[in-house]
Amino acid sequence: MDTTILVYSLIVCVVGGLGSIRGALLAALGVGQALTLGVALVPGTAAFILAAAMLAALTLRQRTALPGRPV
Repeated sequence: MDTTILVYSLIVCVVGGLGSIRGALLAALGVGQALTLGVALVPGTAAFILAAAMLAALTLRQRTALPGRPV
C-alpha cells in the first residue's frame, strides 16, 4: 500500500512539474481519473492505462526536465 502511494506521487510530480502547484493539482486529478476509469472499464490493465496516460502527457508536453543550454 505504501509503495503504490509513493509511485502515484512520483507520477504526479513528473507529469505536473516540480515547481508548479497548479500543474501538480491538474496531474493529480488526471492520475485519479485515469486510475478510476481504468479500474471501472478494464480492471486487469488499470496500471497500463496509467502508464499510457503518463507517456502521452510527457510526449505531448515536449519540454526538457532541466531547461537551459541544450546538450
